[in-house]
Amino acid sequence: MEKPSRVLVVGDTKSLAALTLFRVVVGLVVAAHGLQKAMDPSVFQGHLAQMGFPIPSAMTYLAIAGELFGGLGLAVGLFTPIAAFGVACTMTVAIATVHLKHGLFA
Repeated sequence: MEKPSRVLVVGDTKSLAALTLFRVVVGLVVAAHGLQKAMDPSVFQGHLAQMGFPIPSAMTYLAIAGELFGGLGLAVGLFTPIAAFGVACTMTVAIATVHLKHGLFA
């Protein structure tokens, strides 16, 4: 019995190219959001404090690290499972605390 491939058949270059492009674009968008927060962390920290997050100073830098380094890791393809975990954690918190209540563009 043949063992199924993990994700893609190696010869499927169109699917591989599409997934690579998707990973790079998503990584760059997430990294841009992290860079925006890193430019002036005090603004984002104020938002977190206003929403009642515990230890907003630490949460600020965790969010920046998850978005900036996770996004860059996805875009470059470096340690992608770890990078994706950082992005997933950050986005889970963002969705649960902001976007479910106020919409996608909040």
